[in-house]
Amino acid sequence: MKDNERFHDLERNIRSLPEPDYDKQFTQNRIHENVLQFASSYEKKKKRVTIMKKISLGLVSVTALVLFAILTLPINEERPSGSDPHEQTTTDENVVDHEKEVIDQNKGTEILYENTEFGFTFTLPKSWGDNQIVSDSWEGISEQNNTMEHGPILSIRHPQWSEEKPRQDIPILIFTLTQWSSLEKGNFI
Repeated sequence: MKDNERFHDLERNIRSLPEPDYDKQFTQNRIHENVLQFASSYEKKKKRVTIMKKISLGLVSVTALVLFAILTLPINEERPSGSDPHEQTTTDENVVDHEKEVIDQNKGTEILYENTEFGFTFTLPKSWGDNQIVSDSWEGISEQNNTMEHGPILSIRHPQWSEEKPRQDIPILIFTLTQWSSLEKGNFI
């Protein structure tokens, strides 16, 4: 019964309102325009929220990837690298004796390899203190697959390298100035 009374009160209130004046642009078109404007602004706002969510998700994903990489990559420099089946194996005759090598152990966490024959130095972590120098040679091949140039390669080998657990050498290719210029011009690879 109370619901019925409320309904009748509402009906009386509506009837007591003045009649709209349709001549003063209180038309269905104006109401329709207002609804369309609201819908348009709502859609734009919805698109902005969607774009912001995508950007946030992208940033969180990149952050998670970087954090995962930092946590999973070992920090220890003494980790062995995988062996490459295409990697050249060297024999003991290619190992250069340490007479050409000068190691400065007084630098703390670094050692210095100095090659007096070719006139260069190379800084290494202290864990590489008992490294070996393995000599080999490189060949430059022209576009016609002809050997065009060649020169020495010195590879710095980690002290814990073994046949069972090979580690990646640090190769240093030696070029003359003429060879380097020719390589830069693309005369050989």
